[in-house]
Amino acid sequence: MKYVVLLLCWVPLLSFSPTAPAAEIGGAELERNPFARPQVPHGVASVAGAPAAPSVEEEVLELRATLVSGSEHLANVNGLILAPGEKVLGYRLLRVGEGEAVLVKNGKEVLLTMHEEK
Repeated sequence: MKYVVLLLCWVPLLSFSPTAPAAEIGGAELERNPFARPQVPHGVASVAGAPAAPSVEEEVLELRATLVSGSEHLANVNGLILAPGEKVLGYRLLRVGEGEAVLVKNGKEVLLTMHEEK
C-alpha cells in the first residue's frame, strides 16, 4: 500500500519538464539571462566595485559634509571620509572648516565649499 502512495506522489512530478518552454509552464520568457556577466565598457576599472580612474579633465571634487569637533576635523570628499593629510585623487587635505575644506595638489590650493540645497 505504501508503494502505491509513493508512486502516486511521483506521477505529477513526471509530467514536469525543465526543458519545456516558459509559455507551457505558465511563466513569462526572460528578455536576458539574469546570471550572465554584464559587458564592461571600455575605460571602466576591471575590479568589481572599483570606480574608473578619472582623466585629468574629469577630476571633480565634491565636498559632501564636514565635521569640526574639538581637535577632530573630517571632510567627506567624493564619498571618502578624510582627515587632514589624507589624499583623494592626488589632492591632499590641508584643513577643514565649517562647510569648507582646503586641498592642495602640485602646490595649487583648492577651496571646496558645500552647496546649499534650495
